[in-house]
Amino acid sequence: MADSYLTLSEQEGGINYRHFFQKLLEAAPWPIMIVDRSLSICFYNHLAVHLLEATEPLLGTKLDQLVQDQAMLQLVQESIQTEKPRRGELVRSNSGSAWKISVTPLEHTPREANVQVQEASIDQPGHALQAAVYSYFAIAIEDLTELRRLERVRRDFIANISHELRTPLASVRLLAETLEDAIDTDRDKAQTFLEKIETEVQHLTALVSELLELSRIESGLVPMVIEPVEAEQLVREVMARMLPQAQRHRVTLRTEIQQGHILVAADSKQIVRVLVNLVHNAIKFTPSGGTITIGTLLQAPPLGPAEAQSSRKGGAALPEHLAWGTGKQATGPHSQTGGETQLFFVRDTGVGIRSEELPRIFERFYKADRARSKADFIGPGGGGSGLGLAIARHVVEAHGGRIVVESTPGHGSTFSFTLPVAAGSDV
Repeated sequence: MADSYLTLSEQEGGINYRHFFQKLLEAAPWPIMIVDRSLSICFYNHLAVHLLEATEPLLGTKLDQLVQDQAMLQLVQESIQTEKPRRGELVRSNSGSAWKISVTPLEHTPREANVQVQEASIDQPGHALQAAVYSYFAIAIEDLTELRRLERVRRDFIANISHELRTPLASVRLLAETLEDAIDTDRDKAQTFLEKIETEVQHLTALVSELLELSRIESGLVPMVIEPVEAEQLVREVMARMLPQAQRHRVTLRTEIQQGHILVAADSKQIVRVLVNLVHNAIKFTPSGGTITIGTLLQAPPLGPAEAQSSRKGGAALPEHLAWGTGKQATGPHSQTGGETQLFFVRDTGVGIRSEELPRIFERFYKADRARSKADFIGPGGGGSGLGLAIARHVVEAHGGRIVVESTPGHGSTFSFTLPVAAGSDV
Protein backbone atom coordinates (compact mmCIF):
# COMPACT_ATOMS: atom_id res chain seq x y z
CA MET A 1 0.00 0.00 0.00
CA ALA A 2 1.09 3.56 -0.53
CA ASP A 3 0.14 6.89 0.99
CA SER A 4 0.43 9.60 -1.65
CA TYR A 5 -0.06 13.34 -1.44
CA LEU A 6 0.26 16.34 -3.72
CA THR A 7 2.16 19.49 -2.78
CA LEU A 8 2.81 22.68 -4.70
CA SER A 9 6.04 24.61 -4.20
CA GLU A 10 5.20 27.28 -1.68
CA GLN A 11 7.32 30.05 -3.23
CA GLU A 12 8.95 30.58 -6.56
CA GLY A 13 9.69 33.93 -8.09
CA GLY A 14 7.81 35.65 -5.27
CA ILE A 15 4.59 33.76 -6.06
CA ASN A 16 2.85 31.51 -3.57
CA TYR A 17 1.45 28.97 -6.02
CA ARG A 18 -0.66 27.04 -3.51
CA HIS A 19 -2.34 30.24 -2.34
CA PHE A 20 -2.77 31.40 -5.95
CA PHE A 21 -4.28 28.06 -7.02
CA GLN A 22 -6.67 28.06 -4.06
CA LYS A 23 -7.80 31.58 -4.97
CA LEU A 24 -8.58 30.36 -8.50
CA LEU A 25 -10.74 27.57 -7.11
CA GLU A 26 -12.59 29.94 -4.79
CA ALA A 27 -13.29 32.29 -7.70
CA ALA A 28 -15.00 29.54 -9.67
CA PRO A 29 -18.82 29.77 -9.81
CA TRP A 30 -19.26 26.02 -9.18
CA PRO A 31 -18.18 23.48 -6.57
CA ILE A 32 -14.78 22.06 -7.58
CA MET A 33 -12.67 19.28 -6.07
CA ILE A 34 -9.42 17.68 -7.17
CA VAL A 35 -8.87 14.06 -6.19
CA ASP A 36 -6.13 11.52 -6.81
CA ARG A 37 -6.51 7.95 -8.05
CA SER A 38 -7.45 6.72 -4.60
CA LEU A 39 -10.25 9.34 -4.43
CA SER A 40 -8.42 11.33 -1.75
CA ILE A 41 -9.33 15.03 -1.93
CA CYS A 42 -6.27 17.19 -2.67
CA PHE A 43 -7.91 20.57 -3.33
CA TYR A 44 -11.44 21.95 -3.03
CA ASN A 45 -13.34 25.21 -2.75
CA HIS A 46 -15.94 26.24 -0.19
CA LEU A 47 -18.80 25.71 -2.63
CA ALA A 48 -17.87 22.03 -2.64
CA VAL A 49 -17.96 21.96 1.16
CA HIS A 50 -21.44 23.50 1.09
CA LEU A 51 -22.68 21.07 -1.57
CA LEU A 52 -21.40 18.03 0.31
CA GLU A 53 -22.69 19.42 3.63
CA ALA A 54 -19.29 18.46 5.02
CA THR A 55 -17.04 19.81 7.76
CA GLU A 56 -13.61 21.21 6.94
CA PRO A 57 -10.84 20.32 6.46
CA LEU A 58 -11.41 17.85 3.64
CA LEU A 59 -7.79 17.35 2.57
CA GLY A 60 -7.03 13.64 2.46
CA THR A 61 -10.67 12.65 2.94
CA LYS A 62 -11.93 9.94 0.61
CA LEU A 63 -14.57 11.16 -1.81
CA ASP A 64 -16.63 7.99 -1.39
CA GLN A 65 -16.88 8.72 2.33
CA LEU A 66 -18.59 12.05 1.62
CA VAL A 67 -20.63 11.27 -1.48
CA GLN A 68 -23.47 8.76 -1.30
CA ASP A 69 -24.55 9.17 -4.92
CA GLN A 70 -23.27 6.06 -6.69
CA ALA A 71 -23.84 7.55 -10.15
CA MET A 72 -21.43 10.39 -9.38
CA LEU A 73 -18.82 8.04 -7.92
CA GLN A 74 -19.12 5.79 -10.97
CA LEU A 75 -18.51 8.78 -13.25
CA VAL A 76 -15.32 9.64 -11.37
CA GLN A 77 -14.14 6.02 -11.37
CA GLU A 78 -14.69 5.77 -15.13
CA SER A 79 -12.52 8.85 -15.66
CA ILE A 80 -9.81 7.38 -13.43
CA GLN A 81 -9.85 4.02 -15.23
CA THR A 82 -9.87 5.45 -18.75
CA GLU A 83 -7.91 8.65 -17.99
CA LYS A 84 -10.42 10.47 -20.19
CA PRO A 85 -12.92 13.25 -19.38
CA ARG A 86 -16.40 12.18 -18.34
CA ARG A 87 -19.61 14.23 -18.34
CA GLY A 88 -22.98 13.41 -16.91
CA GLU A 89 -26.17 14.81 -15.39
CA LEU A 90 -27.50 13.64 -12.05
CA VAL A 91 -31.07 14.18 -10.90
CA ARG A 92 -32.53 13.56 -7.47
CA SER A 93 -36.17 12.68 -7.97
CA ASN A 94 -37.13 13.32 -4.35
CA SER A 95 -35.91 16.95 -4.35
CA GLY A 96 -35.90 17.75 -8.06
CA SER A 97 -32.25 18.83 -7.86
CA ALA A 98 -30.14 18.43 -11.00
CA TRP A 99 -26.38 18.73 -11.50
CA LYS A 100 -23.98 18.56 -14.40
CA ILE A 101 -20.83 16.67 -13.38
CA SER A 102 -17.58 17.16 -15.31
CA VAL A 103 -14.53 15.02 -14.47
CA THR A 104 -11.25 16.02 -16.14
CA PRO A 105 -7.92 14.12 -15.76
CA LEU A 106 -4.94 16.31 -14.80
CA GLU A 107 -1.51 14.89 -15.67
CA HIS A 108 1.32 16.40 -13.63
CA THR A 109 5.10 15.96 -13.52
CA PRO A 110 7.47 17.73 -11.13
CA ARG A 111 9.12 19.69 -13.95
CA GLU A 112 6.13 20.66 -16.08
CA ALA A 113 3.68 21.79 -13.43
CA ASN A 114 5.97 22.70 -10.55
CA VAL A 115 4.37 19.81 -8.65
CA GLN A 116 6.23 17.48 -6.33
CA VAL A 117 4.63 14.07 -5.93
CA GLN A 118 6.03 11.90 -3.21
CA GLU A 119 5.28 8.30 -2.37
CA ALA A 120 6.05 6.94 1.07
CA SER A 121 6.06 3.16 1.21
CA ILE A 122 4.17 1.79 4.18
CA ASP A 123 4.94 -1.92 3.76
CA GLN A 124 8.68 -1.25 3.25
CA PRO A 125 9.89 1.01 6.10
CA GLY A 126 12.89 3.11 5.32
CA HIS A 127 12.34 2.86 1.58
CA ALA A 128 13.65 5.96 -0.19
CA LEU A 129 11.10 8.48 -1.43
CA GLN A 130 10.83 8.39 -5.17
CA ALA A 131 9.45 10.95 -7.60
CA ALA A 132 6.59 9.61 -9.68
CA VAL A 133 3.96 10.73 -12.14
CA TYR A 134 0.34 10.56 -11.05
CA SER A 135 -2.99 11.47 -12.52
CA TYR A 136 -5.24 13.83 -10.63
CA PHE A 137 -8.85 14.52 -11.49
CA ALA A 138 -10.77 17.79 -11.36
CA ILE A 139 -14.46 17.41 -10.52
CA ALA A 140 -16.66 20.40 -11.38
CA ILE A 141 -20.32 20.37 -10.37
CA GLU A 142 -22.76 22.80 -11.98
CA ASP A 143 -26.19 23.19 -10.35
CA LEU A 144 -28.82 22.88 -13.09
CA THR A 145 -31.83 22.95 -10.75
CA GLU A 146 -32.82 26.56 -11.46
CA LEU A 147 -32.20 26.15 -15.19
CA ARG A 148 -34.41 23.07 -15.28
CA ARG A 149 -37.08 24.92 -13.31
CA LEU A 150 -37.03 27.80 -15.79
CA GLU A 151 -37.29 25.35 -18.68
CA ARG A 152 -40.28 23.74 -16.99
CA VAL A 153 -41.88 27.15 -16.43
CA ARG A 154 -41.38 27.98 -20.11
CA ARG A 155 -42.94 24.69 -21.21
CA ASP A 156 -45.85 25.14 -18.82
CA PHE A 157 -46.34 28.70 -20.01
CA ILE A 158 -46.53 27.68 -23.66
CA ALA A 159 -48.89 24.82 -22.85
CA ASN A 160 -51.11 26.99 -20.66
CA ILE A 161 -51.33 29.96 -23.02
CA SER A 162 -52.09 27.61 -25.90
CA HIS A 163 -54.91 26.02 -23.90
CA GLU A 164 -56.29 29.35 -22.67
CA LEU A 165 -56.37 30.79 -26.20
CA ARG A 166 -57.59 27.64 -27.93
CA THR A 167 -60.63 27.11 -25.69
CA PRO A 168 -62.46 30.41 -26.38
CA LEU A 169 -61.45 30.34 -30.05
CA ALA A 170 -62.94 26.86 -30.43
CA SER A 171 -66.13 28.07 -28.75
CA VAL A 172 -66.38 31.09 -31.05
CA ARG A 173 -65.91 28.89 -34.11
CA LEU A 174 -68.58 26.41 -32.98
CA LEU A 175 -71.02 29.19 -32.11
CA ALA A 176 -70.40 30.91 -35.44
CA GLU A 177 -71.14 27.69 -37.34
CA THR A 178 -74.34 27.15 -35.34
CA LEU A 179 -75.33 30.78 -35.82
CA GLU A 180 -74.99 30.40 -39.57
CA ASP A 181 -77.60 27.63 -39.50
CA ALA A 182 -79.99 29.48 -37.20
CA ILE A 183 -79.81 33.04 -38.48
CA ASP A 184 -82.60 32.59 -41.05
CA THR A 185 -84.78 30.15 -39.10
CA ASP A 186 -84.61 31.18 -35.43
CA ARG A 187 -83.88 34.83 -34.67
CA ASP A 188 -84.02 34.35 -30.88
CA LYS A 189 -81.54 31.49 -30.95
CA ALA A 190 -79.29 33.49 -33.27
CA GLN A 191 -79.32 36.39 -30.80
CA THR A 192 -78.34 34.01 -27.98
CA PHE A 193 -75.42 32.70 -30.01
CA LEU A 194 -74.28 36.26 -30.76
CA GLU A 195 -74.28 37.09 -27.06
CA LYS A 196 -72.24 33.96 -26.29
CA ILE A 197 -69.75 34.86 -29.01
CA GLU A 198 -69.41 38.33 -27.52
CA THR A 199 -68.78 36.81 -24.07
CA GLU A 200 -66.05 34.53 -25.42
CA VAL A 201 -64.42 37.39 -27.31
CA GLN A 202 -64.46 39.53 -24.16
CA HIS A 203 -62.84 36.69 -22.22
CA LEU A 204 -60.19 36.29 -24.90
CA THR A 205 -59.53 40.03 -24.98
CA ALA A 206 -59.22 40.15 -21.19
CA LEU A 207 -56.79 37.22 -21.25
CA VAL A 208 -54.53 38.87 -23.83
CA SER A 209 -54.71 42.20 -21.97
CA GLU A 210 -53.74 40.58 -18.66
CA LEU A 211 -50.93 38.66 -20.31
CA LEU A 212 -49.52 41.84 -21.83
CA GLU A 213 -49.94 43.70 -18.54
CA LEU A 214 -48.12 40.98 -16.61
CA SER A 215 -45.29 41.03 -19.14
CA ARG A 216 -44.98 44.82 -18.80
CA ILE A 217 -45.02 44.66 -15.00
CA GLU A 218 -42.39 41.89 -14.92
CA SER A 219 -40.21 43.93 -17.28
CA GLY A 220 -40.55 47.06 -15.14
CA LEU A 221 -42.33 48.95 -17.93
CA VAL A 222 -45.34 49.92 -15.80
CA PRO A 223 -44.47 53.09 -13.87
CA MET A 224 -45.67 53.10 -10.26
CA VAL A 225 -46.96 56.52 -9.20
CA ILE A 226 -46.14 56.27 -5.50
CA GLU A 227 -47.78 58.87 -3.27
CA PRO A 228 -49.37 59.02 0.20
CA VAL A 229 -52.90 57.62 0.17
CA GLU A 230 -55.26 56.76 3.02
CA ALA A 231 -55.46 53.04 3.66
CA GLU A 232 -59.13 53.35 4.61
CA GLN A 233 -59.87 55.15 1.32
CA LEU A 234 -58.47 52.22 -0.67
CA VAL A 235 -60.67 49.75 1.21
CA ARG A 236 -63.78 51.93 0.86
CA GLU A 237 -63.25 52.24 -2.90
CA VAL A 238 -62.92 48.48 -3.31
CA MET A 239 -65.98 47.96 -1.10
CA ALA A 240 -68.08 50.26 -3.29
CA ARG A 241 -66.96 48.57 -6.50
CA MET A 242 -67.41 44.97 -5.36
CA LEU A 243 -70.55 45.20 -3.20
CA PRO A 244 -73.00 44.81 -6.13
CA GLN A 245 -71.23 41.64 -7.30
CA ALA A 246 -71.24 40.22 -3.77
CA GLN A 247 -74.94 40.95 -3.40
CA ARG A 248 -75.73 39.19 -6.68
CA HIS A 249 -74.06 36.07 -5.31
CA ARG A 250 -75.74 36.49 -1.90
CA VAL A 251 -72.40 36.89 -0.13
CA THR A 252 -71.92 39.35 2.74
CA LEU A 253 -69.12 41.86 2.13
CA ARG A 254 -67.85 43.72 5.20
CA THR A 255 -64.87 45.80 6.31
CA GLU A 256 -62.62 45.58 9.36
CA ILE A 257 -60.54 48.75 9.35
CA GLN A 258 -58.13 49.62 12.15
CA GLN A 259 -58.85 53.03 13.64
CA GLY A 260 -56.41 55.85 12.97
CA HIS A 261 -55.21 58.06 10.15
CA ILE A 262 -52.86 55.74 8.27
CA LEU A 263 -51.25 56.72 4.98
CA VAL A 264 -49.46 54.23 2.76
CA ALA A 265 -46.88 54.91 0.06
CA ALA A 266 -48.63 53.38 -2.92
CA ASP A 267 -49.92 53.67 -6.45
CA SER A 268 -53.60 53.75 -5.52
CA LYS A 269 -54.77 52.53 -8.94
CA GLN A 270 -52.56 49.44 -8.82
CA ILE A 271 -53.34 48.59 -5.18
CA VAL A 272 -57.09 48.92 -5.77
CA ARG A 273 -56.61 46.54 -8.68
CA VAL A 274 -54.91 44.01 -6.38
CA LEU A 275 -57.68 44.24 -3.77
CA VAL A 276 -60.43 43.99 -6.41
CA ASN A 277 -58.82 40.83 -7.77
CA LEU A 278 -58.59 39.28 -4.29
CA VAL A 279 -62.22 40.12 -3.50
CA HIS A 280 -63.36 38.88 -6.92
CA ASN A 281 -61.65 35.54 -6.29
CA ALA A 282 -63.17 35.35 -2.81
CA ILE A 283 -66.67 35.88 -4.23
CA LYS A 284 -66.12 33.14 -6.82
CA PHE A 285 -65.11 30.60 -4.22
CA THR A 286 -67.49 31.51 -1.39
CA PRO A 287 -70.93 29.85 -1.39
CA SER A 288 -74.16 31.78 -0.88
CA GLY A 289 -74.54 32.91 2.70
CA GLY A 290 -70.79 33.22 3.21
CA THR A 291 -68.85 36.27 4.39
CA ILE A 292 -65.90 38.17 2.93
CA THR A 293 -63.96 40.68 5.04
CA ILE A 294 -61.68 43.40 3.68
CA GLY A 295 -59.48 44.75 6.45
CA THR A 296 -56.34 46.59 7.50
CA LEU A 297 -53.92 46.26 10.40
CA LEU A 298 -50.92 48.40 11.28
CA GLN A 299 -47.73 46.37 11.65
CA ALA A 300 -44.82 47.39 13.87
CA PRO A 301 -41.25 47.20 12.50
CA PRO A 302 -39.57 43.78 12.73
CA LEU A 303 -38.40 43.23 16.30
CA GLY A 304 -35.15 41.92 17.64
CA PRO A 305 -35.20 38.43 19.22
CA ALA A 306 -35.66 39.70 22.81
CA GLU A 307 -38.34 42.24 21.87
CA ALA A 308 -40.16 39.75 19.69
CA GLN A 309 -40.28 37.17 22.49
CA SER A 310 -41.65 39.75 24.94
CA SER A 311 -44.25 41.02 22.45
CA ARG A 312 -45.59 37.56 21.63
CA LYS A 313 -46.33 36.69 25.25
CA GLY A 314 -49.52 38.73 25.08
CA GLY A 315 -50.71 36.93 21.96
CA ALA A 316 -50.52 37.96 18.32
CA ALA A 317 -53.39 39.16 16.16
CA LEU A 318 -51.91 37.39 13.15
CA PRO A 319 -49.55 34.44 12.63
CA GLU A 320 -45.89 35.27 13.11
CA HIS A 321 -44.95 34.98 9.42
CA LEU A 322 -47.64 37.55 8.57
CA ALA A 323 -47.06 39.88 11.48
CA TRP A 324 -43.28 40.11 11.12
CA GLY A 325 -42.49 38.92 7.59
CA THR A 326 -42.92 42.24 5.82
CA GLY A 327 -40.44 41.58 3.03
CA LYS A 328 -38.21 44.20 1.41
CA GLN A 329 -39.02 47.73 2.52
CA ALA A 330 -39.74 50.43 -0.05
CA THR A 331 -37.87 53.70 0.41
CA GLY A 332 -38.54 57.12 -1.00
CA PRO A 333 -39.82 60.60 -0.15
CA HIS A 334 -43.16 59.25 1.11
CA SER A 335 -41.90 56.31 3.18
CA GLN A 336 -42.14 56.37 6.97
CA THR A 337 -38.69 56.20 8.55
CA GLY A 338 -39.92 54.07 11.47
CA GLY A 339 -40.31 50.99 9.30
CA GLU A 340 -44.00 50.44 10.03
CA THR A 341 -46.10 48.65 7.43
CA GLN A 342 -49.82 48.50 6.78
CA LEU A 343 -51.27 45.05 6.28
CA PHE A 344 -54.28 44.63 3.99
CA PHE A 345 -56.21 41.37 4.05
CA VAL A 346 -59.14 39.72 2.30
CA ARG A 347 -60.62 36.89 4.37
CA ASP A 348 -63.41 34.61 3.15
CA THR A 349 -65.42 31.68 4.46
CA GLY A 350 -65.21 29.83 1.17
CA VAL A 351 -64.07 26.40 0.11
CA GLY A 352 -60.38 26.99 0.82
CA ILE A 353 -57.22 25.78 -0.90
CA ARG A 354 -55.31 22.56 -0.32
CA SER A 355 -51.96 22.97 1.45
CA GLU A 356 -49.97 21.39 -1.39
CA GLU A 357 -51.30 24.03 -3.80
CA LEU A 358 -50.40 27.07 -1.68
CA PRO A 359 -46.71 27.34 -2.74
CA ARG A 360 -47.75 27.70 -6.41
CA ILE A 361 -50.86 29.84 -5.99
CA PHE A 362 -49.10 33.03 -7.17
CA GLU A 363 -47.62 31.45 -10.31
CA ARG A 364 -49.05 32.65 -13.59
CA PHE A 365 -51.69 30.36 -15.11
CA TYR A 366 -51.74 28.21 -12.00
CA LYS A 367 -55.27 27.38 -10.90
CA ALA A 368 -56.33 25.53 -7.80
CA ASP A 369 -57.89 22.09 -7.98
CA ARG A 370 -60.98 22.10 -10.16
CA ALA A 371 -62.83 20.43 -7.28
CA ARG A 372 -62.52 23.80 -5.57
CA SER A 373 -64.10 25.53 -8.58
CA LYS A 374 -67.62 24.21 -8.18
CA ALA A 375 -70.10 25.69 -10.61
CA ASP A 376 -72.18 27.15 -7.76
CA PHE A 377 -69.21 29.25 -6.68
CA ILE A 378 -68.01 30.52 -10.05
CA GLY A 379 -69.08 34.02 -10.96
CA PRO A 380 -69.05 35.81 -14.32
CA GLY A 381 -66.00 35.10 -16.43
CA GLY A 382 -65.71 31.44 -15.49
CA GLY A 383 -62.60 30.26 -13.73
CA GLY A 384 -60.51 33.29 -14.67
CA SER A 385 -57.28 33.54 -16.63
CA GLY A 386 -54.95 32.34 -13.89
CA LEU A 387 -52.97 35.59 -14.16
CA GLY A 388 -54.62 37.75 -11.51
CA LEU A 389 -52.63 36.53 -8.52
CA ALA A 390 -49.37 36.62 -10.48
CA ILE A 391 -50.07 40.27 -11.34
CA ALA A 392 -50.98 40.97 -7.70
CA ARG A 393 -47.69 39.51 -6.48
CA HIS A 394 -45.61 41.61 -8.88
CA VAL A 395 -47.51 44.81 -8.02
CA VAL A 396 -47.09 44.27 -4.27
CA GLU A 397 -43.40 43.42 -4.60
CA ALA A 398 -42.88 46.52 -6.77
CA HIS A 399 -44.11 48.51 -3.74
CA GLY A 400 -41.58 46.77 -1.49
CA GLY A 401 -44.26 44.62 0.11
CA ARG A 402 -44.99 40.93 0.45
CA ILE A 403 -48.15 38.96 -0.32
CA VAL A 404 -49.01 35.67 1.40
CA VAL A 405 -51.94 33.30 1.70
CA GLU A 406 -53.29 31.10 4.47
CA SER A 407 -56.04 28.59 3.81
CA THR A 408 -57.72 25.50 5.18
CA PRO A 409 -59.97 23.41 2.91
CA GLY A 410 -63.57 23.89 3.97
CA HIS A 411 -62.77 26.86 6.22
CA GLY A 412 -61.86 29.65 3.81
CA SER A 413 -58.76 31.60 2.83
CA THR A 414 -56.97 34.79 3.87
CA PHE A 415 -54.84 36.70 1.37
CA SER A 416 -52.67 39.39 2.99
CA PHE A 417 -50.10 41.88 1.76
CA THR A 418 -48.07 44.69 3.27
CA LEU A 419 -47.30 48.23 2.11
CA PRO A 420 -44.90 50.76 3.67
CA VAL A 421 -46.52 53.39 5.88
CA ALA A 422 -46.08 56.92 4.52
CA ALA A 423 -44.91 59.98 6.42
CA GLY A 424 -47.73 61.93 8.07
CA SER A 425 -49.51 58.88 9.49
CA ASP A 426 -50.74 58.73 13.08
CA VAL A 427 -48.52 55.92 14.32
